[in-house]
Amino acid sequence: MALVLQAAPASAALNPNPDVTWMTNGQVRALLVYGDYLYIGGRFTSVREYPPGVSGGGSFSAKNLARIDLATGAGDPTWTPKVSTDVTGPAVFALAGLGDQIWVGGAFTAVDGEPRLNLAAVSATTGTVDPAVTPQVGVDTSDRVDALASGQSLVYAGGFFTKVNGLQRKRLAAFHSDGTLDPTWKPRVDERVFSMALDCSGSSLFVGGQFRSASSPGGLYVDRETVAQFDLSSGALLDWAIPAGVIPTGQKAYDMAPTCTRLFVGYGGQNWASAFALDDGSTGLEVWRTKTDGNVQAIEFTGDRVVIGGHFLTVAKASYLRIASLDPATGIPDSTWNPGVQGQWGGPWDMAVEDSHLWFGGQFKQVASSAQYFLARFTF
Repeated sequence: MALVLQAAPASAALNPNPDVTWMTNGQVRALLVYGDYLYIGGRFTSVREYPPGVSGGGSFSAKNLARIDLATGAGDPTWTPKVSTDVTGPAVFALAGLGDQIWVGGAFTAVDGEPRLNLAAVSATTGTVDPAVTPQVGVDTSDRVDALASGQSLVYAGGFFTKVNGLQRKRLAAFHSDGTLDPTWKPRVDERVFSMALDCSGSSLFVGGQFRSASSPGGLYVDRETVAQFDLSSGALLDWAIPAGVIPTGQKAYDMAPTCTRLFVGYGGQNWASAFALDDGSTGLEVWRTKTDGNVQAIEFTGDRVVIGGHFLTVAKASYLRIASLDPATGIPDSTWNPGVQGQWGGPWDMAVEDSHLWFGGQFKQVASSAQYFLARFTF
């Protein structure tokens, strides 16, 4: 999910045409930049060099999880853990890295034939499933993991579950690298979690979702409108909060991108992107809100702009097909950058930045005028 990024040069401009990279044959729902690779998860069965109808090029089988070489943009056929599911939708919804582990969250039942319920870890070197990481998240694949984030020693998970290993965990949990459930980190929220992001110092965790209240471990629920901030070590609910009445009931904080002064959030429901202040004490004042006509499912900060993706067709009443670039200070869309993402209704579902590249994955078959299936990259 969202990453804390270093500022890019102010003159950097997003190229409106996608780079030449490999792609998948099915939807991508999770991206993770880790080491020399971009890890991708979702629902697909192969990674390929060219789109359908173009002869030649390489391809290899990959079951819902794969990786792309960041230097070349090519798929890596040597790293192909197989994630199996009993649902018709995506198997993988979230990814995180810790040491030599790639943690995988979603709605699945096995990895490389080994039973795993909605959460697993595989080696970043070999792709081998970690035999020690076997937590039971929820009771079946309806209790999926929607979000993952990693700190220095723990991996944090959020989603639709209320139990882990039979113990109560209200949509949030933390795990050690050996797969054990952390007994101390037990904050709670009252509804589903969709997104997670560390703050710019790496000392706290923003959690976004559909919830309206949250609590510290063992504490009472207090109002939190779709976003809450927790201490990474204790799980304590911190004071920062969006003021009451700002976010209507039913909204979903699908994705977040923090800087040291702003938290950018993509919303579904009534559909918009927002910027909240992180430099005004404990009150997360809404600095701007930019309306769309469909969900903002992905949001990323490149260093001098906020890029949003989703299944919208307009931003601030102007035509932007499923992707747009916003001024981080005002939320005004950049009319000079409007490549368009088409071919399937869903549009981008996740974004990630590395070096001078913006990657995005989702449900689409064309970017600008190029055939590009489910995974694409812009240079800036």
